[in-house]
Formats: sequence, structure tokens, C-alpha cells
Amino acid sequence: DRFKRLYSERIQEHQDRQRDLQEEKEKQQRLVAEKAQKEAEDKKERERTQAARDAAQKKKQLRAARVKAKEEEYLGVIRALEDIQSKAEVFKNDTSMSKVRLQLKKGVNLNINQIAASQKQVQRISTALKSTLDEASRISPEAVAFTENLIADRLVAEGQGQVMLHLHSAFPIAAVAVFLTGQYPQLANVILGHFYKVCPYTIPRQVHRLKGQTEDEYRTALGYLDGETTDQYYERMVGYLSLYSAIMQTDLSAFGTRNPIGIERAWTWLAKTVNGKTRRITATLIITFLEICGYEMHRTYRLQFSKLLKLILNQLIPTLPSDSPPGPTTRIVVFAEEYARGKLEPPKGKRLPQRDLEFT
Repeated sequence: DRFKRLYSERIQEHQDRQRDLQEEKEKQQRLVAEKAQKEAEDKKERERTQAARDAAQKKKQLRAARVKAKEEEYLGVIRALEDIQSKAEVFKNDTSMSKVRLQLKKGVNLNINQIAASQKQVQRISTALKSTLDEASRISPEAVAFTENLIADRLVAEGQGQVMLHLHSAFPIAAVAVFLTGQYPQLANVILGHFYKVCPYTIPRQVHRLKGQTEDEYRTALGYLDGETTDQYYERMVGYLSLYSAIMQTDLSAFGTRNPIGIERAWTWLAKTVNGKTRRITATLIITFLEICGYEMHRTYRLQFSKLLKLILNQLIPTLPSDSPPGPTTRIVVFAEEYARGKLEPPKGKRLPQRDLEFT
């Protein structure tokens, strides 16, 4: 019995040792597995963190690249304008050309004053202004620069003149501008430069108040005139942007004329404005653009435009400053509702009649 008991105890001890060894082995395996799992999770977390950093860096680089590209485009336009104006100044100061200058100025001013809302008038004025440019080209490059600068200055000035009073008058002026840039492509940058000088929202550019800048200095940077109220400023900016929008949506390809300030620029303008920081004037700018250019944007971009419109409603409007005028915001909502119902009509003045008396 004693032998059996000792044998049984040793068997039990052996089994206990085997069990302890198995448990230790399993414990070590669990530790190894847990360590491997933790290392794998840590690796994935590091990879996710690095991917997030890389994505953020890439996004930052893309944003910087877009800002740089836009700034380069802006500076390129301004340099082109300054180059034209420098040449124009040479011609302006040439005393031997005083009579020729007077004739060129007369040809520009008289015709731009007569722009009216009919296809016949647009064709007549465009042809006359082209003839004036052709005449200048037979004189000298400086004469062309003088004439182009004068035409651009007068056309853009209509933004705070005729267009500010009657927004639909932007369309015939735009048609003339597009026709001329089709014949004299360098005129496009001159027109853009004049817009950029008087209305930063046509760029579009966020004008930030600099440290130490006075209120008057900041207002000047925004383009305010001396003594101008905010309402007057908004009205003038709307005039300029209405004309700019009308130019971007004008399509004369059926007449063999390419628009260098065309609908692609309109898409870029709207996307940049929507993605920029909202300000008190933002809703005013957007509805001005939509009411002039929205119909052509819909025809050109369809689904993409629909998505951008939803973005304006769902994400931009809620971020508008509390002191934003309510009227423009309401008009954006109405525009979106009409668009959703398929009721969007061409803006008044877009379809030019054949003759003046047909316009209502």
C-alpha cells in the first residue's frame, strides 16, 4: 500500500509539473501573442497617425499651392495691366499724337456710351470699338495699349454706373467685352486688372485687417470711397460683380468667339468664395453671382453645381455672421428652391432681342 501511495504521489507530482509547465508555456505564448498584437496595434496607430499627418501636410501643401497659383494669377494680371498702362502713358505724353489721342478717345467713349440691350446694337458697338483698336494698331503698340486701357477702364466703370442702376444692363456690356477680348486677347487681362483694382471680390480675395492698420486704412484696402457708407459700398460692389458675372457667363462660341474670361473662371470664383471665410458681405456676393451666372452654371455643370448649391445652403449659410443682411440670405434660399423645382429661368436681360424696341 505504501508503495502504491508513493507511486501515486509521484505520478501526481509529475502531472502537476507537466500542468505547471503547460500553463507556463501557455502563459508565455499569451504574452508573446499579446506583445505581438500590441506591437501590431501600435504599428497601425503609428501608420494611422503618420497617414493623418501626411494627409494634413498634403492638404496644407495643396492649399498653399492653390493660394500661390491664385496669387501668381493675380500678380500676372496686375503686371499685365501695369505693362499696358506704362505703354499707354508713353502714348499719352507724346505731344505729336494729341489729335490722334482725341480721335481714339472719342471712338471709345462715344460707342461705350451707346451700348444698348439689343443684338443689333451690341454688334454695331463691338464692330466700331474693334475698328478703333484696329486704327490704333496701325499707329503703334503704345497706341493700342492706350486704347485697350481706355476701353477696359470705361467698360468696368459701367459697373458703378449703368449696371449699378439696372443690373440687367450688364449683359450687353458683357457681350461687347467678350467680343473685343476674342479679337484682342490681351485685352482680357486689362479688363480683369481694372476689376481687381476696384473690387477685390472679383479676384476673389479676402482682405484681412493688418496689425496696426487704422479703420480708414482698412476701408481703403477694401475699396471704400471717401465718405462712402456700407450700404453705398455694397451697392457699388454688387454693380461690379454683376458685370463681372455677366462677362463670365457670356458664350459667343456660336459666333466663333472664345471667351477668355469664361464659365470655368465662374466655377473657380464660386468655389473659392464658398470655401473662404464668411463675412457680412458674403451672402450679398453669392446671390449677386447666382442671379446673374447661376443659370449658365446649371447648364454647364449640372450635378456639380447642384452639390455646390446644397453646400451653400447646408454649410455656408449657418456660418454667416449674425449681422449679415437677411435679404440676400433669403434670396439664396429662394434661388435654391426654384432650382430644386426645375423652375430656374434665364436672368432678365440675358437673351438680347434683335432690336432695341423688342426689349422689355
